[in-house]
Amino acid sequence: MNENSLVCVNKNSEVQNNELFVKGEFLNDPTFKLGSDEYFGSKPEYFEQTKVYHETDEEEEDVDIEADFKKDTLELLQASIENNVDPETVSMELNGLRLSYHATFSECIGNCMPVLLGEIKKKGVSLSNIQNILNHWSPLIKSITKSGSDELSLIGEIEKFCTEETEFRNSFHIFLQLLFKQEILKAESILDWAAEAEENDTEVNKKFLELTAKFIEFLKQTLEEDEDEEEEDEEEEDNDDDS
Repeated sequence: MNENSLVCVNKNSEVQNNELFVKGEFLNDPTFKLGSDEYFGSKPEYFEQTKVYHETDEEEEDVDIEADFKKDTLELLQASIENNVDPETVSMELNGLRLSYHATFSECIGNCMPVLLGEIKKKGVSLSNIQNILNHWSPLIKSITKSGSDELSLIGEIEKFCTEETEFRNSFHIFLQLLFKQEILKAESILDWAAEAEENDTEVNKKFLELTAKFIEFLKQTLEEDEDEEEEDEEEEDNDDDS
């Protein structure tokens, strides 16, 4: 055998089991040969291109799955709104879709919130319209908001909506307060949003921070009071243990 060549042989060969062999990259063909300079890195273009092709196929498949999930979610919501389906029933059906597509809760938020916020837009800008629709759909929103990152995704969708629909810009703080009252948003997530918004020095962010200033201050005070109470409770427990 030529010293400068490697031969792809059957699965039981030492070459086939070598860690340099990547399963799926080459055909199991005994007649296929690569020069050692081509195999060990002198000419990596073949391997890089092959890998890119594989990644591209996977990315396209992911895009197709995301598009299908979004389409099915929109159809579910639109049919539910038209037929006045109970939000808790919609939540269960949506969760089944999410599991079948292996989707995240943040993806659910990104698909659902534009539809629900669009319903508010149809009704017009008013406290009662915002409150009524958020209250009605709160079981669904709560079912897809499971973590701090989900809560930030939810705030992000509201921020995007209020930015694009300029008539709702003065209502941004109302959305946050209602969702906090419904125990969908936690104080920590709202404060995280505020800290990030302060770093993004845009006119819209300044506007939203101005609107939420009193609410943010209230949340900070509430958290401080909670921390003080926890410390007092811990001290009392320690004293009880010592006595």
